[in-house]
Amino acid sequence: NVALTVTNNRGCKDTVQQQVTSYAKPTADFSAPVVCRPEATPFTDQSTVARGSLQDWSWDFESGSGSSTQQNPSYTFPEGGTYDPQLIVTTDQSCKDTVTRSVTVNPRPAPGFTVNDTCLNDPTTFKDTSDIKSGTITSREWQLGNGTAVNNNQRFTYTYGKPQAYQPKLIATSDKGCVDSTTRTATVQFLPEADFSSDTVCFGKKTSFSDSSAVRNSTIADWQWSFGDGQQATAQNPQNAYPGGG
Repeated sequence: NVALTVTNNRGCKDTVQQQVTSYAKPTADFSAPVVCRPEATPFTDQSTVARGSLQDWSWDFESGSGSSTQQNPSYTFPEGGTYDPQLIVTTDQSCKDTVTRSVTVNPRPAPGFTVNDTCLNDPTTFKDTSDIKSGTITSREWQLGNGTAVNNNQRFTYTYGKPQAYQPKLIATSDKGCVDSTTRTATVQFLPEADFSSDTVCFGKKTSFSDSSAVRNSTIADWQWSFGDGQQATAQNPQNAYPGGG
């Protein structure tokens, strides 16, 4: 109780008593783990109040760019970096408190690589082109699409054993433990099967050659003939006049 006594200039007095209630002020607090972008950051309210209850939570994640009124919200920050979200809590008696904490969002690697198409028995070249906005890439795991794995190489060659399209994958990990991956297509082409036939002619006439070569999944684009007498040709079905019988 609060008592007030007043006295006038004649010495007369009066006293009044009233009951005054003091409401407890809350203590705002929260926690948030470090995440890898673009994962959402989960926020856990840890606010307390000695008497009464918390009734309202007002979150400001990016100085006005993102907000929430949930008790335990999640928010996806647009980029990796350090942010200072703010929480205002209000009790059932309209008492408030404010807290600001720093949260960290680590960038994921941006994995990338180049790979060339090859012919069977020729090596395929892999070259890492991955990048990261901050930090470093500390691990590179290559899955070549045929059960073979290669670790931590930024550039290497590999010879596939069968002609087909493979789906090699690169998994990049940063020094903060953030992981991302990407996949490309590496095609190993079938080898053409060279073959031809020729007719038998009398000396003085041209010998005709007929190409019967074949290839799977593509077409033959070039012919290089060597007739054994020093003469050559590039037509698909050429002729050649030999200088003598034989």
